[in-house]
Amino acid sequence: MTAEEARILHPQASLRHAAREPDYALEGGESLADFARRVLDGFETLARRHAGETLLVVTHGGVLDILYRHATSRSLQGKRDFAVPNAALNWLERDAAGWRVYLWADQRHLEMALDEL
Repeated sequence: MTAEEARILHPQASLRHAAREPDYALEGGESLADFARRVLDGFETLARRHAGETLLVVTHGGVLDILYRHATSRSLQGKRDFAVPNAALNWLERDAAGWRVYLWADQRHLEMALDEL
């Protein structure tokens, strides 16, 4: 369903989702806090398994949202004030001090792309 349909059919759930309540989960779903833990655990596992290597990971905006917030010490609850454009390149680094953003939302590789639509 669309976001508008969700607001009409499930107003309380929509409000809680929009408020980014970390521990709220739709029936049968996953809370934001659980999702963040799963994402961060997965990336920590990748970092340990591939220490000293460069990895390419293709993912969706929700995962990128969590990674950016973690690397910049932002809370899960705050409104997103950073871009997560489609097909952008996002470079993160991890060392003993933790995760940090090296380059974010880089779209230079798309500048010469043809718009086929």
